Amino acid sequence: MATAQTDSELKKYFLQKSIECSNENPVNVDEIDMLKKHTVPKSKNAKCLLACIFRKTTWMDEKGMFVMENAIKVTKEKHPKDWTEMENSKKLFELCKKGSLRSSYY
Repeated sequence: MATAQTDSELKKYFLQKSIECSNENPVNVDEIDMLKKHTVPKSKNAKCLLACIFRKTTWMDEKGMFVMENAIKVTKEKHPKDWTEMENSKKLFELCKKGSLRSSYY
């Protein structure tokens, strides 16, 4: 993923990866809404969807471990002055780093 993308380009990129991953990991509308609010749904499919997206966006390495530095970099670029969004993202990233997604995915 290239740096300094516009918000629209970034959303389009993640949407494309989400669509690719949703074929194998379907989620419902409520789960999509939760993900938009940076809340991880409890269903296995939702966690698998996130893991798939993270792998495709370099936020997860080949061992299934979350790469927080890559995720934070994109968030800082997307929301350079929005501290609330940054903090919400970091909370979600901490869950990912602790293995919440990995343990449910594998």
